[in-house]
Amino acid sequence: MLTPEQTAIISPQIHALHEASVENVRGAFTRDERRWKAIETLTSNRRVAVLRSGAKIEAYMALHADSTDRSGSWVIHEIVSVSAQGSRALLGFLSRQKDAARIKSRMNGAQFKELGLDRIHGVNVTCTGGVMLRIIDLDAVLSAISQTSNCALRVRSSKTGLSIWVDGAANSIDGDIGALTQMITGYASASALVQQNRIRATSSQALEIADMLFPPTDIFLGFADRF
Repeated sequence: MLTPEQTAIISPQIHALHEASVENVRGAFTRDERRWKAIETLTSNRRVAVLRSGAKIEAYMALHADSTDRSGSWVIHEIVSVSAQGSRALLGFLSRQKDAARIKSRMNGAQFKELGLDRIHGVNVTCTGGVMLRIIDLDAVLSAISQTSNCALRVRSSKTGLSIWVDGAANSIDGDIGALTQMITGYASASALVQQNRIRATSSQALEIADMLFPPTDIFLGFADRF
């Protein structure tokens, strides 16, 4: 666990590690200094722990004490690491603290298992649900993707629901709003949805571009300020 003085010294490394972890993650935004101040302000119920390799920070964990749990438990706000081993090391360290009867995490179950944190012997951990990425303005999403990918995307009404034009009407992905939303958010790839007869690609080029632009990914976000 860090003292306030130690946290101030290594804050740039912690910030850089966080920025690297959310790079190319859907729904991720740059965290401003006010949010960092709230996380790094150390009080009796808020802590930051780090894993070092020499002078380099390989992982950090932000957490706070659960004031509603009289038996004593810590809620992990986030664990950011260059490897799953770093995350497990921090959780193991936390489990050995005398004031940690239970550990709660805001990561969803899939993320928790991916890191292997559910396999640590003797650690009593409860996972709460993660925040799911949702689309509220399809036109705005496609416009933003068009600007970053140099690929013109347009949405139009069709007989089957909606069509996403990929570089012109000759190349389009057709389907209902539910299936297209799953494709755009990364819940399922365009190819998988075509095989399930959920969407239709008017050309092989349209399907290839859709697979490239909308790769499958985790649609759950670990904590609220990542969207």
